[in-house]
Amino acid sequence: MVDQQPPAVGRLRPSGSLTRVSEVSDSAAVRILVADYIAIDGLGKLNVIGGNITAVGLIPLTGLTAPFGISVHVSVPPNLYNSETALEVLLEDSSGNPMQIPGPTGETQILRIAQNVTLEEKNLSQIGVPRKTLWASFQWALMFGAGLPLPVGQRYVWRVKLDHATQPAWASEIFVPGAPPGPVLG
Repeated sequence: MVDQQPPAVGRLRPSGSLTRVSEVSDSAAVRILVADYIAIDGLGKLNVIGGNITAVGLIPLTGLTAPFGISVHVSVPPNLYNSETALEVLLEDSSGNPMQIPGPTGETQILRIAQNVTLEEKNLSQIGVPRKTLWASFQWALMFGAGLPLPVGQRYVWRVKLDHATQPAWASEIFVPGAPPGPVLG
């Protein structure tokens, strides 16, 4: 009889060796969306206007971007119901460094939102969905209604991390263009 071991959980390093992160981060499906407007209604449905934007305009009078929001949706398979994970969303500059913006009192701080979340099974038995059928999920809708003080002419990346791990697909790029050039006269 061959001794069967469970499959390894982790990510391959460039060297080819396996590194374990967490069962949640290794199994999760993560979606991030940038839009003009995002909100979650009382039934947990995501409401989006102007979704999948990649450029966020600047309001010259304030020096802030136009209002925009991001949505983050994390789901895991039924075998991970009630798992906890450290969910983090941060804004990076074009070099991959955490973006620092002025705080309320003028000091700079990294634009990072984090929370420990529990991924719970949805109970939809009242409408005929059998238990352990759907993946457990959690979603955030973050609206920056006043805009953000981001320098123009640069690319930024919103990145999601679970238990300090990330994947290329767990990111969304935006660009903040400057004012368009004026007309040439003469």
